Amino acid sequence: MIFPRSRLISDHNQSPCNEVLGHTFRVASTLWSGLVPKYHVEEMDHDTVVATHIVNATTPLRAAREATEREVTLRTSEPVWIRVTDEKRGHIFEYSFSL
Repeated sequence: MIFPRSRLISDHNQSPCNEVLGHTFRVASTLWSGLVPKYHVEEMDHDTVVATHIVNATTPLRAAREATEREVTLRTSEPVWIRVTDEKRGHIFEYSFSL
């Protein structure tokens, strides 16, 4: 991902870094946190919420993994599952724990 120049800070000694046209830049952490979506993660038992988490992650799948600290996969019909909501976009994702 390439960021507009106004969102980059020149820094040759720190990471994470992006290299653009031979120059190394570090994305300021406060700017980066505003770019990563916030997800509402709920651990479910059938239709009952058993735990909730708010997670900043790059994808809903990563949000589910980070919140539960377990590997997850797409849900089919498992009774214990994870609901991940991207409230900004209005999308809901369903995952289950990997075997």
